[in-house]
Amino acid sequence: MHTLDTSLNDFDVAIALVQQRDQQSLINKLLDILFRYLPNAKSAMYEVFNHDLQVCVYGTGKSSPLSDSPHLLQAHQSRKPVFENLSEKRTLTIFPIPSIGNVSLLLEIEGEDLQPQIPSLTKLILLFRNQYMLLDKNNHDALTSLLNRRAFDDKLNNLVNYQQRRGEESHHCFALFDIDHFKKVNDQFGHLFGDEVLILFAGLMEKTFRHEDMLFRYGGEEFCAILKNINLDTAIIVLDRFRQFVANYSFPQTNITISIGLTAVQQEYSVFEVISNADRALYFAKENGRNQVQCFEQLLSAGKLEKTLSNNDDVELF
Repeated sequence: MHTLDTSLNDFDVAIALVQQRDQQSLINKLLDILFRYLPNAKSAMYEVFNHDLQVCVYGTGKSSPLSDSPHLLQAHQSRKPVFENLSEKRTLTIFPIPSIGNVSLLLEIEGEDLQPQIPSLTKLILLFRNQYMLLDKNNHDALTSLLNRRAFDDKLNNLVNYQQRRGEESHHCFALFDIDHFKKVNDQFGHLFGDEVLILFAGLMEKTFRHEDMLFRYGGEEFCAILKNINLDTAIIVLDRFRQFVANYSFPQTNITISIGLTAVQQEYSVFEVISNADRALYFAKENGRNQVQCFEQLLSAGKLEKTLSNNDDVELF
Protein backbone atom coordinates (compact mmCIF):
# COMPACT_ATOMS: atom_id res chain seq x y z
CA MET A 1 0.00 0.00 0.00
CA HIS A 2 1.18 3.54 -0.77
CA THR A 3 1.71 5.82 2.18
CA LEU A 4 0.71 9.40 2.39
CA ASP A 5 3.93 10.15 4.29
CA THR A 6 5.87 9.68 1.07
CA SER A 7 3.49 11.92 -0.86
CA LEU A 8 3.52 14.71 1.68
CA ASN A 9 7.30 14.80 1.76
CA ASP A 10 7.15 15.40 -1.96
CA PHE A 11 7.00 19.15 -2.61
CA ASP A 12 5.15 18.58 -5.88
CA VAL A 13 2.14 17.07 -4.11
CA ALA A 14 1.86 19.95 -1.64
CA ILE A 15 2.25 22.56 -4.36
CA ALA A 16 -0.42 20.78 -6.44
CA LEU A 17 -2.99 21.93 -3.89
CA VAL A 18 -1.88 25.53 -3.51
CA GLN A 19 -1.73 25.96 -7.29
CA GLN A 20 -5.48 25.46 -7.61
CA ARG A 21 -7.29 28.74 -8.25
CA ASP A 22 -10.90 27.73 -7.62
CA GLN A 23 -12.62 25.55 -5.04
CA GLN A 24 -13.95 22.99 -7.49
CA SER A 25 -10.48 22.31 -8.90
CA LEU A 26 -9.06 22.15 -5.38
CA ILE A 27 -11.59 19.53 -4.26
CA ASN A 28 -11.01 17.46 -7.39
CA LYS A 29 -7.24 17.61 -6.83
CA LEU A 30 -7.58 16.43 -3.23
CA LEU A 31 -9.80 13.49 -4.24
CA ASP A 32 -7.33 12.62 -6.99
CA ILE A 33 -4.43 12.56 -4.50
CA LEU A 34 -6.39 10.35 -2.12
CA PHE A 35 -7.35 7.98 -4.96
CA ARG A 36 -3.71 7.66 -6.07
CA TYR A 37 -2.17 7.16 -2.64
CA LEU A 38 -4.97 5.25 -0.94
CA PRO A 39 -6.19 3.00 -3.78
CA ASN A 40 -7.91 0.56 -1.40
CA ALA A 41 -9.94 3.26 0.33
CA LYS A 42 -13.14 5.04 -0.69
CA SER A 43 -13.15 8.81 -0.41
CA ALA A 44 -16.12 11.15 -0.75
CA MET A 45 -16.56 14.88 -0.21
CA TYR A 46 -19.89 16.07 1.17
CA GLU A 47 -21.26 19.59 0.87
CA VAL A 48 -23.26 20.99 3.78
CA PHE A 49 -25.83 23.71 3.14
CA ASN A 50 -26.06 25.46 6.47
CA HIS A 51 -29.29 27.39 5.99
CA ASP A 52 -31.26 24.12 6.21
CA LEU A 53 -28.55 21.59 7.19
CA GLN A 54 -28.83 19.54 4.04
CA VAL A 55 -25.91 17.42 2.86
CA CYS A 56 -25.05 15.93 -0.52
CA VAL A 57 -22.12 14.16 -2.15
CA TYR A 58 -20.02 16.83 -3.86
CA GLY A 59 -21.14 17.53 -7.42
CA THR A 60 -24.32 15.42 -7.38
CA GLY A 61 -26.86 18.04 -6.26
CA LYS A 62 -28.96 15.32 -4.57
CA SER A 63 -29.33 16.24 -0.93
CA SER A 64 -30.67 14.70 2.26
CA PRO A 65 -30.95 15.96 5.86
CA LEU A 66 -27.63 15.98 7.66
CA SER A 67 -29.37 14.37 10.63
CA ASP A 68 -29.79 11.18 8.54
CA SER A 69 -25.99 10.63 8.69
CA PRO A 70 -24.94 10.42 12.37
CA HIS A 71 -21.19 10.40 11.76
CA LEU A 72 -21.35 13.34 9.37
CA LEU A 73 -23.58 15.22 11.83
CA GLN A 74 -21.14 14.54 14.70
CA ALA A 75 -18.18 15.88 12.69
CA HIS A 76 -20.19 18.93 11.62
CA GLN A 77 -21.34 19.79 15.14
CA SER A 78 -18.04 19.11 16.92
CA ARG A 79 -15.88 20.61 14.13
CA LYS A 80 -13.41 17.81 14.93
CA PRO A 81 -12.45 14.63 13.02
CA VAL A 82 -14.53 11.54 13.71
CA PHE A 83 -12.93 8.07 13.73
CA GLU A 84 -15.08 4.94 13.75
CA ASN A 85 -13.84 1.32 13.64
CA LEU A 86 -16.25 -0.52 11.34
CA SER A 87 -14.43 -3.86 11.80
CA GLU A 88 -11.09 -5.14 13.05
CA LYS A 89 -9.25 -3.56 10.10
CA ARG A 90 -11.73 -1.26 8.43
CA THR A 91 -11.97 2.36 9.61
CA LEU A 92 -14.28 5.28 8.81
CA THR A 93 -12.71 8.74 9.12
CA ILE A 94 -14.51 12.06 8.63
CA PHE A 95 -12.68 15.40 8.48
CA PRO A 96 -14.72 18.64 8.78
CA ILE A 97 -13.53 21.42 6.47
CA PRO A 98 -14.51 24.91 7.73
CA SER A 99 -15.24 27.86 5.48
CA ILE A 100 -16.27 31.41 6.39
CA GLY A 101 -18.32 31.08 9.58
CA ASN A 102 -19.31 27.43 9.27
CA VAL A 103 -18.38 23.89 8.22
CA SER A 104 -19.29 23.58 4.56
CA LEU A 105 -17.42 20.39 3.58
CA LEU A 106 -17.02 16.97 5.17
CA LEU A 107 -14.41 14.56 3.82
CA GLU A 108 -15.21 10.88 4.40
CA ILE A 109 -12.56 8.18 3.96
CA GLU A 110 -13.34 4.51 4.49
CA GLY A 111 -10.75 1.75 4.14
CA GLU A 112 -8.55 -0.87 5.72
CA ASP A 113 -5.44 -0.14 7.79
CA LEU A 114 -6.10 3.61 7.79
CA GLN A 115 -4.98 4.16 11.38
CA PRO A 116 -1.24 4.48 10.52
CA GLN A 117 -2.19 7.01 7.84
CA ILE A 118 -4.03 9.41 10.18
CA PRO A 119 -1.04 11.75 10.88
CA SER A 120 -0.33 12.08 7.16
CA LEU A 121 -4.00 12.51 6.32
CA THR A 122 -4.23 15.26 8.93
CA LYS A 123 -1.30 17.12 7.32
CA LEU A 124 -2.87 16.78 3.88
CA ILE A 125 -6.26 18.03 5.10
CA LEU A 126 -4.59 21.00 6.82
CA LEU A 127 -2.95 22.01 3.52
CA PHE A 128 -6.28 21.61 1.72
CA ARG A 129 -8.21 23.52 4.39
CA ASN A 130 -5.85 26.50 4.32
CA GLN A 131 -6.10 26.83 0.53
CA TYR A 132 -9.86 26.25 0.58
CA MET A 133 -10.42 28.99 3.18
CA LEU A 134 -8.20 31.39 1.25
CA LEU A 135 -10.22 30.82 -1.91
CA ASP A 136 -13.44 31.04 0.09
CA LYS A 137 -12.44 34.41 1.50
CA ASN A 138 -11.44 35.73 -1.91
CA ASN A 139 -14.74 34.62 -3.47
CA HIS A 140 -17.20 35.98 -0.90
CA ASP A 141 -18.55 39.42 -0.16
CA ALA A 142 -17.37 40.59 3.26
CA LEU A 143 -20.73 42.15 4.23
CA THR A 144 -23.31 39.59 3.08
CA SER A 145 -21.16 36.41 2.74
CA LEU A 146 -22.71 35.81 -0.70
CA LEU A 147 -20.39 35.11 -3.61
CA ASN A 148 -18.78 38.30 -4.90
CA ARG A 149 -18.13 39.92 -8.29
CA ARG A 150 -14.90 38.00 -8.80
CA ALA A 151 -16.66 34.67 -8.23
CA PHE A 152 -19.52 35.77 -10.47
CA ASP A 153 -17.19 36.52 -13.37
CA ASP A 154 -15.49 33.13 -13.03
CA LYS A 155 -18.64 31.04 -12.63
CA LEU A 156 -20.71 32.65 -15.39
CA ASN A 157 -17.76 32.50 -17.79
CA ASN A 158 -17.18 28.83 -16.94
CA LEU A 159 -20.87 27.99 -17.39
CA VAL A 160 -21.22 29.74 -20.76
CA ASN A 161 -17.92 28.37 -22.10
CA TYR A 162 -18.80 24.84 -20.97
CA GLN A 163 -22.15 24.96 -22.75
CA GLN A 164 -20.60 26.27 -25.93
CA ARG A 165 -17.91 23.57 -25.91
CA ARG A 166 -20.46 20.82 -25.30
CA GLY A 167 -22.97 22.26 -27.77
CA GLU A 168 -25.81 21.52 -25.37
CA GLU A 169 -29.10 23.32 -24.87
CA SER A 170 -29.12 25.29 -21.64
CA HIS A 171 -31.39 24.59 -18.73
CA HIS A 172 -30.12 27.50 -16.64
CA CYS A 173 -31.37 31.04 -16.10
CA PHE A 174 -29.72 34.24 -14.97
CA ALA A 175 -31.44 36.92 -12.88
CA LEU A 176 -30.46 40.42 -11.75
CA PHE A 177 -31.99 41.94 -8.60
CA ASP A 178 -32.11 45.62 -7.72
CA ILE A 179 -33.48 46.95 -4.41
CA ASP A 180 -35.93 49.69 -5.36
CA HIS A 181 -35.04 53.23 -4.22
CA PHE A 182 -32.21 51.98 -2.02
CA LYS A 183 -30.53 55.39 -2.08
CA LYS A 184 -33.52 56.80 -0.20
CA VAL A 185 -33.00 54.16 2.51
CA ASN A 186 -29.38 55.25 2.95
CA ASP A 187 -30.30 58.94 2.85
CA GLN A 188 -33.10 58.59 5.40
CA PHE A 189 -31.60 56.10 7.87
CA GLY A 190 -27.85 56.12 7.18
CA HIS A 191 -25.42 53.64 5.67
CA LEU A 192 -25.24 51.37 8.72
CA PHE A 193 -28.97 50.78 8.46
CA GLY A 194 -28.57 50.30 4.71
CA ASP A 195 -25.95 47.63 5.38
CA GLU A 196 -28.39 45.85 7.70
CA VAL A 197 -30.99 45.80 4.93
CA LEU A 198 -28.43 44.29 2.53
CA ILE A 199 -27.52 41.60 5.07
CA LEU A 200 -31.19 40.75 5.66
CA PHE A 201 -31.88 40.67 1.93
CA ALA A 202 -28.94 38.31 1.33
CA GLY A 203 -30.29 36.06 4.08
CA LEU A 204 -33.69 35.96 2.39
CA MET A 205 -31.99 34.89 -0.85
CA GLU A 206 -30.17 32.06 0.90
CA LYS A 207 -33.35 30.85 2.59
CA THR A 208 -35.44 31.00 -0.60
CA PHE A 209 -33.30 29.59 -3.39
CA ARG A 210 -31.99 26.04 -3.74
CA HIS A 211 -28.51 25.05 -2.65
CA GLU A 212 -27.48 24.37 -6.28
CA ASP A 213 -28.37 27.93 -7.31
CA MET A 214 -25.46 30.40 -7.17
CA LEU A 215 -26.14 33.70 -5.40
CA PHE A 216 -23.97 36.80 -5.71
CA ARG A 217 -23.68 40.33 -4.45
CA TYR A 218 -22.52 42.23 -7.51
CA GLY A 219 -22.03 45.50 -5.69
CA GLY A 220 -24.03 48.11 -3.78
CA GLU A 221 -27.71 47.13 -3.76
CA GLU A 222 -27.31 44.92 -6.84
CA PHE A 223 -27.48 41.15 -6.58
CA CYS A 224 -27.68 38.34 -9.11
CA ALA A 225 -28.30 34.61 -9.30
CA ILE A 226 -27.55 31.72 -11.63
CA LEU A 227 -30.55 29.38 -11.38
CA LYS A 228 -29.57 25.88 -12.41
CA ASN A 229 -31.69 23.22 -14.11
CA ILE A 230 -34.78 25.37 -14.54
CA ASN A 231 -36.75 26.72 -17.51
CA LEU A 232 -37.88 30.31 -17.96
CA ASP A 233 -41.53 29.71 -17.08
CA THR A 234 -40.64 28.07 -13.78
CA ALA A 235 -37.95 30.67 -13.07
CA ILE A 236 -40.51 33.47 -13.48
CA ILE A 237 -42.79 31.79 -10.92
CA VAL A 238 -39.91 31.25 -8.46
CA LEU A 239 -38.61 34.80 -8.83
CA ASP A 240 -42.04 36.40 -8.51
CA ARG A 241 -42.66 34.36 -5.36
CA PHE A 242 -39.37 35.71 -3.99
CA ARG A 243 -40.33 39.25 -5.01
CA GLN A 244 -43.56 38.94 -3.03
CA PHE A 245 -41.69 37.43 -0.08
CA VAL A 246 -39.37 40.45 0.05
CA ALA A 247 -42.27 42.91 -0.29
CA ASN A 248 -44.09 41.28 2.63
CA TYR A 249 -41.02 40.86 4.85
CA SER A 250 -40.83 43.09 7.94
CA PHE A 251 -37.60 45.01 7.46
CA PRO A 252 -36.92 47.31 10.43
CA GLN A 253 -38.38 50.80 10.00
CA THR A 254 -39.00 50.52 6.25
CA ASN A 255 -40.61 48.53 3.45
CA ILE A 256 -38.43 47.08 0.71
CA THR A 257 -39.36 46.00 -2.81
CA ILE A 258 -37.18 44.69 -5.62
CA SER A 259 -37.11 44.71 -9.41
CA ILE A 260 -35.82 41.61 -11.23
CA GLY A 261 -34.58 41.04 -14.78
CA LEU A 262 -34.38 37.48 -16.11
CA THR A 263 -32.91 35.71 -19.14
CA ALA A 264 -32.04 32.18 -20.20
CA VAL A 265 -28.39 31.16 -20.39
CA GLN A 266 -28.68 29.98 -23.99
CA GLN A 267 -25.97 28.29 -26.00
CA GLU A 268 -25.92 31.08 -28.59
CA TYR A 269 -25.51 33.83 -25.95
CA SER A 270 -22.09 35.15 -25.04
CA VAL A 271 -21.36 36.16 -21.45
CA PHE A 272 -21.87 39.79 -22.49
CA GLU A 273 -25.27 38.97 -24.00
CA VAL A 274 -26.43 37.02 -20.93
CA ILE A 275 -25.64 39.95 -18.65
CA SER A 276 -26.96 42.68 -20.97
CA ASN A 277 -30.18 40.75 -21.70
CA ALA A 278 -30.98 40.42 -18.00
CA ASP A 279 -29.94 44.03 -17.43
CA ARG A 280 -32.29 45.29 -20.15
CA ALA A 281 -35.15 43.30 -18.65
CA LEU A 282 -34.30 44.77 -15.24
CA TYR A 283 -34.21 48.28 -16.69
CA PHE A 284 -37.64 47.69 -18.26
CA ALA A 285 -38.99 46.60 -14.86
CA LYS A 286 -37.59 49.71 -13.18
CA GLU A 287 -38.96 52.02 -15.91
CA ASN A 288 -42.41 50.47 -15.73
CA GLY A 289 -43.32 50.65 -12.07
CA ARG A 290 -40.63 48.58 -10.26
CA ASN A 291 -41.50 45.75 -7.83
CA GLN A 292 -41.88 43.25 -10.68
CA VAL A 293 -40.15 40.46 -12.62
CA GLN A 294 -39.47 40.96 -16.33
CA CYS A 295 -38.10 38.31 -18.69
CA PHE A 296 -35.95 39.37 -21.64
CA GLU A 297 -37.19 36.63 -23.98
CA GLN A 298 -40.84 37.47 -23.26
CA LEU A 299 -40.21 41.19 -23.79
CA LEU A 300 -38.43 40.42 -27.06
CA SER A 301 -41.27 38.20 -28.25
CA ALA A 302 -43.84 40.88 -27.39
CA GLY A 303 -41.88 43.51 -29.32
CA LYS A 304 -41.19 45.56 -26.18
CA LEU A 305 -37.43 45.16 -26.62
CA GLU A 306 -35.31 44.86 -29.73
CA LYS A 307 -32.71 42.18 -30.41
CA THR A 308 -29.79 42.06 -28.00
CA LEU A 309 -27.07 44.69 -28.20
CA SER A 310 -23.69 43.90 -29.73
CA ASN A 311 -20.46 44.08 -27.76
CA ASN A 312 -19.71 47.45 -29.34
CA ASP A 313 -22.92 49.09 -28.11
CA ASP A 314 -23.06 50.97 -24.86
CA VAL A 315 -24.88 49.22 -22.04
CA GLU A 316 -25.21 50.26 -18.44
CA LEU A 317 -24.98 47.04 -16.45
CA PHE A 318 -27.35 47.28 -13.49
